[in-house]
Amino acid sequence: LLAALILVGSAPDTLAAPESPPLPCVHPELRQLEFLRGTWKVTRTWLGPDQKLDPVLGESEFSSELGGCLVTERFRGTMKGDPFATLTLFAWDAGQKRLQMVHSDSLHGSLLVFSGSGAEDGLAFDAQVRLSRTITLRQEYRRSGPTFVVERKRGFEDSEAWRTVWKATYEKN
Repeated sequence: LLAALILVGSAPDTLAAPESPPLPCVHPELRQLEFLRGTWKVTRTWLGPDQKLDPVLGESEFSSELGGCLVTERFRGTMKGDPFATLTLFAWDAGQKRLQMVHSDSLHGSLLVFSGSGAEDGLAFDAQVRLSRTITLRQEYRRSGPTFVVERKRGFEDSEAWRTVWKATYEKN
């Protein structure tokens, strides 16, 4: 046993992080996300289980990861006075030639996977969730001068009506 501990203790550190940064990402399509970068003051409303829009206040930071191949949004704030956080990841899917977005929050914990594209004044993403019936979620990012608005709507497979389930205004800090 002592010999094994000595061998493990003297083994080279093969799990050390690389000393050089990752290579820059080569997806020019990610330039569509440039307007998101930075730190933002966020004011949201969220459709709660009681069907009332609850206020959500906080701050979001958008940053690049993995040499620019991934853009992350980390939101921290409060909802109904309790801590609330979200994590959103954006990337380019070269095979599908579409933007991808993965979102989770501290209330639900599950992952929502969206695909989307640039729009004239921002971005648009869609996802489908299967419960007792299929729900389509649409999340739109619309630029307006130095701010932008994000709105998530939901629709059901048997209806053409859309309902806003949350809306956020982002103002540069």
